[in-house]
Amino acid sequence: MVPSLPPFGFGNVSECDLAYEWHIDGGTIDIGIVGQTSAWIEFDLAPGESVELELRNHAADDTARILCYGSCGSGQILGVSQSTGAAGEQLLSYRNDTGAALKAKCEIQWPGDAADVLLFDLDLRRYYETIGTAYCGPAVPNSTGNGGVLIATGDTTVVENDLTLIATQLPASQFGYFLASQTAGFVQTPGGSQGNLCLGGQIARFPGIQVIGIHGTAEFPVDTNSIPTSPPSVVQ
Repeated sequence: MVPSLPPFGFGNVSECDLAYEWHIDGGTIDIGIVGQTSAWIEFDLAPGESVELELRNHAADDTARILCYGSCGSGQILGVSQSTGAAGEQLLSYRNDTGAALKAKCEIQWPGDAADVLLFDLDLRRYYETIGTAYCGPAVPNSTGNGGVLIATGDTTVVENDLTLIATQLPASQFGYFLASQTAGFVQTPGGSQGNLCLGGQIARFPGIQVIGIHGTAEFPVDTNSIPTSPPSVVQ
């Protein structure tokens, strides 16, 4: 949870191209909307990432709703919120299955009296539908104060060759790479590093140096037909 953030004011982000960019991974912000106007927010969604936006207003007014688009002026609707059954609450859920990173533009509408202001709490929750089983956690905290997290998304049917590794909670603008092995392990501070190596046996290094994005994430699409061991191996 984060404290109430001031950029919205009362209806002062009523245009899509001026949308408030939500950089945080989740939490709650307060919004005040003048009747018959809108408030706009935008946020990035990685491939395979899902989001839930929950809108609650203090007057239990059921006429407010959320609409999310792929871009300003676009007819591409990513979702329209629905009532949760609680007075004044709306929920919108969306999963980014486009195969590419996406910047969502979301409008909070309230058709109330133009002389009134309605106060809202807006929750943003992000999550991935993951595959596989995590182990060897939590990671040693890095300079963000958090330990990095590695998850896998995709299809568990091997023939689909659909596997993406996503690392989060990392220092922005730094460099890294993904490793793999058929053997689990545990080595503290390998090579003088500050972390732990949780692999053993023959270790494969996936090609390419990853630049960690501004949101502290890096991802890599794995070719399950060619894991770079020596010789290359195939996921069975």
